[in-house]
Amino acid sequence: MELSLIRSLMNKEFYDDHRGAKCPNRLFSKDVREIKNTIDTAMDRYERTLTPDEVEALFMSDNPTMTTARKDAFSSLFYKIKKESPMGGDVAQEVLSKLFQQVVGEDIANLGVDYVTGDQSSLSLCVICLSNTVTTSPRTSVLSGMTSTSKPCLTAMTLRHGGHSTYPASHARSKA
Repeated sequence: MELSLIRSLMNKEFYDDHRGAKCPNRLFSKDVREIKNTIDTAMDRYERTLTPDEVEALFMSDNPTMTTARKDAFSSLFYKIKKESPMGGDVAQEVLSKLFQQVVGEDIANLGVDYVTGDQSSLSLCVICLSNTVTTSPRTSVLSGMTSTSKPCLTAMTLRHGGHSTYPASHARSKA
C-alpha cells in the first residue's frame, strides 16, 4: 500500500493536492520515507510528474556513500515501486486521510499518556496538535464536523480519571 502511495505521489497533480502537512513523512516506513524526501525535493525542483526511474536516479545520486547492501536494498525497493500501479486519486486520498488520522491519534494518545503519568502538565500540546490538524487539513480532521474555522474545545480533550476530570495544572491553580 505505501509503495502505491509513493507511486501516486510521483504524479504532480496528486502531489500538489497532498503535499506538506497533508502527507507527513511519518506515514511511511523508514526507507520509504527517504524516497519520499527525494520526491519532495524533486517536485520542488522540477515541478512536473516524475517517473520511478527518475526518482531512483536522483535518490542514488544524492546518496553516493551508501553501502553496497543498502544500495541493493533500495534497488529492490525501487524495483517493487516500478511494479506498483499508482492508486486512483480518490482511493489514495482516502487512504492518506485514514493514515493521517492514525498519526494524529497516535500523537494525541502519546500526549495523553504523558499527561496522565505527569510528564506533561498541560493539555496545551493536544490543543495545538488539534488546531494544526484542523487548519492544515480539515478534510482529514480527527474531529468530524470541524472546519478550518473551528477551534478545538479543551473540554473535548479533558482526560477522565476515576470519573473526575483532570485539568491542566495551570487551570487547577487559577480556580484555587
